[in-house]
Amino acid sequence: MKSILLAFAFVLLKCGGDASNQKTMQINETQNLDSFPELHGDYTINKLHGDDVSTFNLKINFDKETQKVYGFSGCNRFFGTFSLNNSTLAFNNMASTKRMCRPELVSTENALLKALNEADSVTFTNTGFSVFNNGNLLLSALNENVTSIVYKATSRGFFKEVVIDEDNVSTAIKRGGTPVKKACEKASWDQVLVLLNAIDFNKISELKAPSKKYAFDGAALAHLTIIKNGKTYESAPFDHGNPPKEIANLVKEILSLSENIE
Repeated sequence: MKSILLAFAFVLLKCGGDASNQKTMQINETQNLDSFPELHGDYTINKLHGDDVSTFNLKINFDKETQKVYGFSGCNRFFGTFSLNNSTLAFNNMASTKRMCRPELVSTENALLKALNEADSVTFTNTGFSVFNNGNLLLSALNENVTSIVYKATSRGFFKEVVIDEDNVSTAIKRGGTPVKKACEKASWDQVLVLLNAIDFNKISELKAPSKKYAFDGAALAHLTIIKNGKTYESAPFDHGNPPKEIANLVKEILSLSENIE
């Protein structure tokens, strides 16, 4: 039975690579983008048909220089080529390895490969993309190229700096002190990426603080900094404990992750 399922998955991929049968993904043209985004780097597929599949460690990787796409579908590795032309993304010459795996892994793999084959539209976010077929969500993926997030709050008698990346949560509560680190769990990092999706990085510096007690030492002065693909996005100053509503959920999550290591 396992052999039949894997063979079916492989046939789906090969059919998807045929020029007469290949599906394309159209970028939603209503998106507020200055230009069409480039697909490059590593993504983790976290949703499949609405289900959380984070524990399966599903990956899809794009190389814009060679136009190659490859990834891990739960049991086997898949590979092929892709082309992105304005609003159209096409997968070509797709194939897969033929490793045998447990039934639950094979089932997830078949669903992913079928979703890739059926895809006809895609929408992009700050931290990834979602793929649809006739308006129905097939899968969502998170971009792993967000390097780190820094939250810093200071006053005359208070200091706190939290640095979060995919691997660690680092917290310093003294100026010049040694930060205390703990591992950043995958579920926590994925949640941070989801919250980042709700933020327009290019407008973060324009967000209005709901209060400015920091101006007369009534609160610590805080900043949020996001580093992605070598570019730094920094918020305008705000009161520690009262961030702009657009970043409030992210700040709350960051502070929550830092609480247990102080």
